[in-house]
Amino acid sequence: MAAASSERPQYAGFGPRLLALFIDGLLFIPSFFLQRITFDQTGAITVTILLGLFAPLYNILFLGYGGQTVGMMVTRIKVVRLDLSAARWSNATMRYLVN
Repeated sequence: MAAASSERPQYAGFGPRLLALFIDGLLFIPSFFLQRITFDQTGAITVTILLGLFAPLYNILFLGYGGQTVGMMVTRIKVVRLDLSAARWSNATMRYLVN
């Protein structure tokens, strides 16, 4: 949804944000099962490291590319800059670091 320059953004409330976070969390459930079926310690450590890298990359790539994660797309929340332009990669990275 493109907002006209005269329009003020409508801020998402707590409920939609929580629902978006819940939906994003559901995407990581298969990764926990993958971690459980790994039988040796080296495999478990490798999967844990990969999952640790996937979560930040998921948020940064989705927010940097389109301003929305999958959960945000479902709840129609979009991250924009104060001037209502699209969020940059640096904004997405900083947003992840401070969360």
